[in-house]
Amino acid sequence: SFIPHRDVNAWGERGLSASQVVSLCSSYVARTDLFVGVLGTSHGVHYEFGLARGLGKPAIILRVGAIPESFVSKGTTESLDDVLTVAAPTFDEAPAALLSPEVYRFLSRYLPLVGGPNT
Repeated sequence: SFIPHRDVNAWGERGLSASQVVSLCSSYVARTDLFVGVLGTSHGVHYEFGLARGLGKPAIILRVGAIPESFVSKGTTESLDDVLTVAAPTFDEAPAALLSPEVYRFLSRYLPLVGGPNT
């Protein structure tokens, strides 16, 4: 599930109120096993990341070279054991970065996985 821009508000094409988006995004984060996000300058993603952290969910922060990074995102690299930071120069290269052995090892600590990295 991709939230809020794609699933909840269809990239802004649906006319949802701010309170509807917060409610739906909160519900989705509460039901997920893992948070994956790009902590650029979007306040929504930071809210979702904070909610996931507060609920004890592991997280993967994706750093995309062309997207400016927030101050909070820069702090996730060294300070949190259950948050992994993964870098990709572009969004096109993000899938390969997320299929790395390092990500597989991180995920295997929190989720039941089948197969191995890059399978």
